[in-house]
Amino acid sequence: MADRKSYIWTDAAGVMRVGQAGVAVDALVAGFLEGDSAETIRQDYPALSLEEVYGALAEYLANPSRQARPKTLFATHYHELTDLADSLPGVVNAHVAAREWKDDIIFLRKIVSGRSDRSYGIQVARLAGLPPEVITRARHILGGLERDELSRGGRPTLSGSADDAPSPQLTLFAEGSTIDSEIAKRLREIDVDDTTPRRALELLAELKKLAGDT
Repeated sequence: MADRKSYIWTDAAGVMRVGQAGVAVDALVAGFLEGDSAETIRQDYPALSLEEVYGALAEYLANPSRQARPKTLFATHYHELTDLADSLPGVVNAHVAAREWKDDIIFLRKIVSGRSDRSYGIQVARLAGLPPEVITRARHILGGLERDELSRGGRPTLSGSADDAPSPQLTLFAEGSTIDSEIAKRLREIDVDDTTPRRALELLAELKKLAGDT
């Protein structure tokens, strides 16, 4: 059986905990049962990442030692969580079949077994109506990431190539701009997994207003 990352660990008293902060898993589960979102729970326990919150919940529900194992449909953008299917009985992966045609994405309306081999975030962002310059910039960054380019600081480069000539292409957020800094802050606070389509449209409208585009 393949080794995998475990989100839950047990302390000397037998209490299941998650993360280096040692947050009790029961506290996370209680929050979800009360209707709290993952982002709300993370605000209560800032030492945890969203991946750890989702991972601990999924692992808890799938634990074969539990008497009650409810059937659960778990939708997530975290590809790391798909590794649970490699080691926990009863956990299976499925995804929506999709095909790319030129710059478009076509969802085939078919559920197939296995984990998805990639994310279609840029295509979905284009369908959601993000500005063309943002989509172009995202493709440029993705090209650098796919070529595994690393800067000296260990971060992926945000340019197509280290040898590329300087380009007038827009950066996502210009340095020194208070408005752009605020927009960047708002974007970082968005929990994609917990954002409804209606709320996503409201957020876009708020960001456009903040940018001065009426």
